[in-house]
Amino acid sequence: MALTQVSTGGIKDGQVHTADLADAQITAGKLHADALDRTYTLGADGSNHYTFTGEGLTGAVNDPTLYLIRGKTYRFVNGNSAGAHPFRIQTTVNGSAGTEYNTGVTNNGGAGGSTIVFEVPHAAPDRLYYQCTSHGSMGGIFEIVGATADLGITTAKLANEAVNESKLHVSNAPQNGYFLSAQAGDAGGMRWAQASSPEVYGFNTNSSGNLIVTTTNGGADNIASAAFDAFDDVIFAATGFTFSVNANGKLIATV
Repeated sequence: MALTQVSTGGIKDGQVHTADLADAQITAGKLHADALDRTYTLGADGSNHYTFTGEGLTGAVNDPTLYLIRGKTYRFVNGNSAGAHPFRIQTTVNGSAGTEYNTGVTNNGGAGGSTIVFEVPHAAPDRLYYQCTSHGSMGGIFEIVGATADLGITTAKLANEAVNESKLHVSNAPQNGYFLSAQAGDAGGMRWAQASSPEVYGFNTNSSGNLIVTTTNGGADNIASAAFDAFDDVIFAATGFTFSVNANGKLIATV
């Protein structure tokens, strides 16, 4: 008869091995709520240092700098004697007088015999501190890494020349003198575009009353001074304009 009611209390530590588990039998529903959390056990080295034991550490380490990932959950089991060495997460380094950080923290300031749980928010600052509220010299640093909140990366976060062309999603290849332009419909929303050149538009009418527009062709052609003086009107603008006269005799410019 198959066993269906085996509890963890009936299994000795270290007695279940991977070979004992059938493939694909461990589902999310079988996992304890904290099974995927990263857990550190806290001790003390006198009243000057916390000791940490857990993932990424070799043995008990005094006041390590820990790198916490945004969106992950960490459990700090305060293994000190009951009521001793309250463990607080805070935003400032001013010892036991620091400002506590409570966002995502359960049981902040929990003393010996309790567990502090920290689900790191995506909007958490880049650096936080842990501190014993009973001893000002007993504490360390949490460096917060990983995904950031929308608009969380400011110019202050970027090293000089960190953003180059390979980091941009652009739909075409650049050429000298081109600039980046946002245009709907292009993959990535950006493309290299040619900058407009300054242009001279000279206006007069011929003997038939038709509008004549003379340009320098983007600076490629010259306009003689006599021709320039003969214009009825002149506009200085970027290249790319076309002109026409409507039925009411009004000059229409089209870009």
